[in-house]
Amino acid sequence: MEEYNDTHRALVQAFLARSSMTGEELLGVVTAIHGVENPEEPTETTLEVCKLLISRINTALAPFDFEIRSTRDQITRTEIFAFVNINPDTIIQGATHHSADEIAFFRRLLDAMFETNNQYKAEVMAVSSNEALNLNKNPRVQATQATQADGGEDGEQTAQTGEGQGPGLTMKQAQEALEMFVDEEWLRKSRGGWYTLAPRGLLELSYYLQQTYNDEADPEESEDPDTPPIKRIKDCFACREMITVGQRCDKLDCPIRLHDPCAASFFKVNKNGKCPGCKVPWTGKELVGEKAAAKLKRRAGGADRMRSTQSNRRQSGVSRRDSEDEEEEEEETTMVNDDED
Repeated sequence: MEEYNDTHRALVQAFLARSSMTGEELLGVVTAIHGVENPEEPTETTLEVCKLLISRINTALAPFDFEIRSTRDQITRTEIFAFVNINPDTIIQGATHHSADEIAFFRRLLDAMFETNNQYKAEVMAVSSNEALNLNKNPRVQATQATQADGGEDGEQTAQTGEGQGPGLTMKQAQEALEMFVDEEWLRKSRGGWYTLAPRGLLELSYYLQQTYNDEADPEESEDPDTPPIKRIKDCFACREMITVGQRCDKLDCPIRLHDPCAASFFKVNKNGKCPGCKVPWTGKELVGEKAAAKLKRRAGGADRMRSTQSNRRQSGVSRRDSEDEEEEEEETTMVNDDED
C-alpha cells in the first residue's frame, strides 16, 4: 500500500476548506499539489490517479469515522466528491459550530422535506423559502403561544418541553442559518426559491434519512401483518443513488423512480417506453421534486400533527396512501362545515 504522505495530507486540507469538489475541481487541486511537490517533473494527473489518492486517504480516515465519497449531481450528473462523516449517530450533532436551535431548525427542515412535503401524490422533498422561514420556532413553543393567546394556563410548562434548548430562531436568524446551510453545501436553493438537500447533504445524511423516514413494518405492532414498510427515501432505478429530483412511474403505487438524465439514457436503450417495474407506459409527466409541488396537500397543525400522524400510522399499520386519503376527507369535511357556518 502506498505510504500516506504530504500529498494525501494536502488533499485532505483542500477538502476541509471547501467541503466538496467536482471531478474537474479535484483534478485541478491534485495537479496543483503535484506541481508544488515536483515543479521540475510534474506528475501526470488523471481522475483515476485522484481516486487512488482518495482510496488511501479513506483507509487512514476510517478509524475517525470520516470518508471522502462521491455521487453524481441529480440534474447534471456531474461527479461530485465530498468529505463526509460516516457515523450516523453524530452526523447532525457533529456540526458543533451550529447552536442547538440551529440544529433543531435543520431537523425541522428535513421533516418538512421528507415527511410533510413527501406525500403519496406529491413527492416534492423540498421546502419553499416562506415555509422554511416559518419553521424558525420550536413547534411546541408555537403551540404554547397559541394556547396563551386563547387564555390557556399551561403555556410556560409546555414551552420547556420543546425541541432544542430555547424558543427557536428569529426570522432574521433563520434566514442567516439557511444561508449558512447553503454555503456549507448542506442545502441547495433553486431559482424558484425552494430548498433541497445538496449533493454533500445527500452523501452525508443518506443513512440518517433512511433510518428516520423509512418505516420498517413490524408484524407484532401492526394490525395487518401484510402491511408493507413505508419507504419515503427512494433510489433511482438506473443509477441506484438517492433521488429527490426526477420522475416517477405513472402508476403511483409503483416504486420505480428515475433521475431525468437516467430516464433519458434508460429509454434510449429500452425503446418500449414502459416502466421497468410494472410495465405501464412511462410518460415522464409524474415528477419528483419541486415541480411536483402543485400537487401538495397542505396539512393543518404543523410539525406536531405531522409527527403525531406518523407515530399513529406506525402503530396502527395504516398505509401512507390510506393516511393521506383520510386527511383529504377530513379537510373536505372541514371545508363543507365552514361553508355551512
